[in-house]
Amino acid sequence: YANIPVITISDKNDLENSVKAIGAGAEDYLVTPLNPTILKARFDSALAKKKAHDEEIVRIIKTQEEERQRAEKEKMDSLGSMAFAISQELKNPLNIVMNLSEISKSLCKELSHQLEKAFTANDDVVLSELNKIIDKLDKDLDKIIAY
Repeated sequence: YANIPVITISDKNDLENSVKAIGAGAEDYLVTPLNPTILKARFDSALAKKKAHDEEIVRIIKTQEEERQRAEKEKMDSLGSMAFAISQELKNPLNIVMNLSEISKSLCKELSHQLEKAFTANDDVVLSELNKIIDKLDKDLDKIIAY
């Protein structure tokens, strides 16, 4: 109720009552008998001030909301940039692992091929054990690449 305009009307035309009324928050102090034209002008003026005050409050609230939304957007943009940077940092080591895994797979195939050439028929047991190790390494590398 603090922002509702009040016009005090009294039959006492003295300065003390006028000062008390305005000091208590009255918009105006009128003395009877009332002149309708003056009463309407004072009433219109009080309503115009009230309207201007209300519009200022709405503008302030709107500005605060816009600032809050802008800050929220900046925060989300910052989080997005940070998430992108983190994903790039995580992606680089993963790419290295992927590339090395693919190279290792190629090396395993080459090793297997060379071992088959190097061992004769009477070294089948050693060749079989080496091939088991190579197969296990190959399967492990497949798992790494699958991720």
